[in-house]
Amino acid sequence: MLEELTAEVESLKANHGVVPGLAVVIVGERSDSKAYVRMKKLAAKKIGFHSVDVDMPATATQAEILAEVEKLNADPKVGAPRFRFCCSCRLCWLLPQPFPILEALQS
Repeated sequence: MLEELTAEVESLKANHGVVPGLAVVIVGERSDSKAYVRMKKLAAKKIGFHSVDVDMPATATQAEILAEVEKLNADPKVGAPRFRFCCSCRLCWLLPQPFPILEALQS
């Protein structure tokens, strides 16, 4: 499967100048979340994805987190189509969350 995905990524790069990517906003220091994200990033790197990391302290407010997501939306390297503020394949949430951020994103 990795070989097929790598070929797809190479095709996107060669034919369309598009480099797919993985953007990660990690809030806090949960070792289990960091391990999960690390494994996803390794897989993404193997198939040629661009990667962007935003590390935020556990004390980050909802407004600060949403501001970082907006910055990612504005970054052309993160890509088009833009993040959708909803639960979709473009945006993956790890639980628990410090506050009801999904509700804020969906409104």
